[in-house]
Amino acid sequence: MHAALKALVATSDMALSSVQHAALRQLHFEAVTARDDEEMQRTLHREQPDLLILDAALPPDGGIALCRRLRQNPTTAALPIIVVTSGEGSAEEIEALEMGADDCITQPLQIGELMAHIKAVSRRTHPGLESKRLRAGIIDMDLSRWTLQVAGAPVALTKKEFRLLQILLEAKGRALTRDYLLQVVWYRSGMHDNDTRTVDVHIGRLRRELGTAGRHIITVRNVGFRFNILREWITDHPTD
Repeated sequence: MHAALKALVATSDMALSSVQHAALRQLHFEAVTARDDEEMQRTLHREQPDLLILDAALPPDGGIALCRRLRQNPTTAALPIIVVTSGEGSAEEIEALEMGADDCITQPLQIGELMAHIKAVSRRTHPGLESKRLRAGIIDMDLSRWTLQVAGAPVALTKKEFRLLQILLEAKGRALTRDYLLQVVWYRSGMHDNDTRTVDVHIGRLRRELGTAGRHIITVRNVGFRFNILREWITDHPTD
């Protein structure tokens, strides 16, 4: 996702805000927060964000009524809005969509699922901003075609292996915990022994499929994994 995009997180729930900010950081959004209707209005005017993630329970009157007012205001009528609701298929979700929300996501939030919703809305509202390729040394990933080449030769990965490699490359050398990888690749929360083995098995397979490039996947003891690459290796190609 393009580094220039800015998102406004409007919620008074600190746990909810933490998940939202974590997802936005991974997508390279600059994120700002508002904790009630009045603060949100001021922040909208000051920051002019590219995306609003709006809690349906935002004080004092709720985010759904606020969504309707934003759609009626010419200055915010086209602002992409994702509303966080309390239950899938609920009257609250239906009402949010009727009031003009671009998308809804239900609690409890998972980072991976939220990232998918943010990407989907951004593709519709900001076409051309999503990065389509990742390159790191001899690795060349085409994210739009789901293809991978290593040293110019095609390499076939499963969907999970491809997504796992993408997340590791996008982290640009940062260590990622097994719990985080489970959330963004498998959309699971909470760690169990079988889940730990799932991550480790997929990492092992990915290393083998990458051949000599697989040595760059480093196990970080008591933490998880990172991709040990030179900073200049990773280049985004928005219009490739």
